[in-house]
Amino acid sequence: MRIGFYMLNIPLRYTIKNTIVKGPIGYLLRKSGAVPIVRTREQSGRASYIDLMTGIIEKTDRIAMVITPEGTRSINNTWKTGFYHVAKNSNVPIALGYLDYKRKVSGIGLIIYPNNFDEDMKEIMCFYENVTPRHPERFSIDKKYTCADKLKR
Repeated sequence: MRIGFYMLNIPLRYTIKNTIVKGPIGYLLRKSGAVPIVRTREQSGRASYIDLMTGIIEKTDRIAMVITPEGTRSINNTWKTGFYHVAKNSNVPIALGYLDYKRKVSGIGLIIYPNNFDEDMKEIMCFYENVTPRHPERFSIDKKYTCADKLKR
């Protein structure tokens, strides 16, 4: 993914825990677009993660920000929704990227312009229901936004 954005000359930024970007590896990560995030408000002194991300996007003319909404490397049945609010606050679209290991394809599958939170989240879950991750046992869509309602229409 990083190479693809480099070839397209699109500045890529991605969030990463601040504890990972220490020492020599931290320099390389920051050069590759890492944005270290202090995850607790008390430690960071900032208003919110959403405000931080919105600020980064607003300061840049051309940027792709990668956010993993599951928020963890282990299974999590509830997605974090900050990515949605960042896009809405910044007035930018959400591009649903994917790596489908079963079909051995990757790409951008759907672009959503944030409008109606519940409907948009259903659309996102519907999209990812058909993507096979590398570790299916560690991935789950958010059951609050089932796309079953959407399929009935």
